[in-house]
Amino acid sequence: MLNTKFPDYKFNFDLEDCDKILRVENVNGTLKINDIINFLLGAEIVVEILKE
Repeated sequence: MLNTKFPDYKFNFDLEDCDKILRVENVNGTLKINDIINFLLGAEIVVEILKE
């Protein structure tokens, strides 16, 4: 779903981590974080932003 909606982004799920971390990178450099969050919330997926 994410790759279809955001084709310029690279998504990586860390399934070995207990929190199932999603990492997102845009090959063009800019992320539209609110768009990603709203998309995931619309799919009833719990979202929390972690700071680096």
